[in-house]
Amino acid sequence: MTTPRYDAETAQQPLADVMREIAHLPPDEILNRLRQDQRERWRRGERVLAESYLKLLSDRQMLSYRSLELVYCEYLLREELGEKPDLAEYAQRFPEYAMSLQRQLRVRHLVRGNRVTPPPPPPKSASEVDTLPMSHATHLQEARASEERLHQPVSSLRLGRSTIQVPRLQNLVQEEVRKLRDSLADLLERNAFEEAREVVERILKLEPADSDALEAKQYLDEVAPAKKRAVTMEAAAAPKIETAEQKQSPPAAAFAAEPEATEEITCRTYDAKHVILSAVFIPKTKYILSGGADQSVRIWDLKTGETTQTLQSSGIAVKGVAVSSDGKYVLATGKSIRLWEVGSETSREIRRFTAFTGEMTCVAFSHDEQFVLAGTRGKTLHVWDFETAKELKQLSNKHRAPVVAIAMHPSLRRLISCGADHTFLVWGYESRSNYRRFEVYPDEALCAAWDAFTDTAIVGLSNGKIGIFHVERAEQIGTLEGHQGPVTALAISRDGQLLASGGADATIRLWDLAKKKQTVCLTGHNGPITSLAISGHKTNMLSCSQDKTFRVWKLPKTESKSGALDSILR
Repeated sequence: MTTPRYDAETAQQPLADVMREIAHLPPDEILNRLRQDQRERWRRGERVLAESYLKLLSDRQMLSYRSLELVYCEYLLREELGEKPDLAEYAQRFPEYAMSLQRQLRVRHLVRGNRVTPPPPPPKSASEVDTLPMSHATHLQEARASEERLHQPVSSLRLGRSTIQVPRLQNLVQEEVRKLRDSLADLLERNAFEEAREVVERILKLEPADSDALEAKQYLDEVAPAKKRAVTMEAAAAPKIETAEQKQSPPAAAFAAEPEATEEITCRTYDAKHVILSAVFIPKTKYILSGGADQSVRIWDLKTGETTQTLQSSGIAVKGVAVSSDGKYVLATGKSIRLWEVGSETSREIRRFTAFTGEMTCVAFSHDEQFVLAGTRGKTLHVWDFETAKELKQLSNKHRAPVVAIAMHPSLRRLISCGADHTFLVWGYESRSNYRRFEVYPDEALCAAWDAFTDTAIVGLSNGKIGIFHVERAEQIGTLEGHQGPVTALAISRDGQLLASGGADATIRLWDLAKKKQTVCLTGHNGPITSLAISGHKTNMLSCSQDKTFRVWKLPKTESKSGALDSILR
């Protein structure tokens, strides 16, 4: 099919017609065409809001970072027209993109701020040596070589043939930082993340409190790797022209479990004296929350290994627990979902979420914590309002067997539900009809996790494999192999880089999702793994097993700030 050329006449057409003409193009090209259309319409006075474009893309399940580009483009167009758009307005209109938009605007501020042409430097004397070459590569070499001299604690420094006094040295440092900022702006614009990270380190050694460099470091640590991986994975999965021989190859690539050399991972083992079926870290504390086969909900102090609180028994095994982002509220399954407000010494039950479709098997907060969601043995998903406990929706007749696990999207109102019917579903839980079914027959989907940055569902299967499924295209695009039995638990880090899997073979495997490669296999448990969790800063991992123990592992090579658990595991 011939690719339609975009011109000014195209922008005169209704949006639906424009979308129809470009619907056959790859997703990234669709985004480019819509941004062109958006820009052309705004510049001729037709203020088409980003919501109009997102509405057209809703059925295509576009990646969140693509949708963000349309919101971001509207923001920039309003600035071009002389307006001062309010970030609070965009947070209200697009709550799911609020944090990402704020980060992107901060990085743009960094780039634009460094683009301001500096005043010309004062004329130099003939004896003064130019220590600030313009070449980026030469400049980095000079920065490394002169760094120690710049920080010598003396009243004057000898540099080449000249003696430079402290005021001049301070100016030299400022000029050094300014040029590094210029280099950083160029690198960020080109998505050269590794080189940008090196420049950030140089800036922070010269100016440890430089706000722009600290903002760039946060961007490089949290956003850039995941966005780079999303683009890479999408490009690899894009439709290609294949030969007849290539079409005979299997559609989903299998990634072998070949561990890389890693730092030693240490752990501490705790005797629970009963089987823990589900457990999570309580944020910003040294405690965990667990639900057990002994029908109890417990809070554990990881420093002493003792139970600090045992919440009221549910009467049946507790298969699912969840905790709010501030650690103030906890949920647990049973015949109904119970909600407790957690105190330092005691906790009180404040409400229950009830349904009449059987035992609750799994539970979660929505990403914005406005809703509580649960799956049941009665093949049904329930959605309640957090504040009132009023049931808002009942998603039924989609699974043909009990719901065994759910996984919430970290920024959108979407979830994955795994059923004992050889399927898992991806839901937009604001609508009963907005779902996609994935068949994994003859295997079972036992557990799941979201990789939100690449719009992929990661599912643990009963055949020992981990399936990677592209939600937009509703197809499997990869497989992770290594377990010698069913995959019974999954956990993914907040930045989407680290995946942990636990199996009936009593092993825990860590995976680098960017490389689709196993990095290490952890042993020590003497029974199937029942639950996994990764702490918010990716410093620690929690594992539970049918051997009636749980372990806290100290993970290597984390760049996040240390949490409260670090001192316990030293």
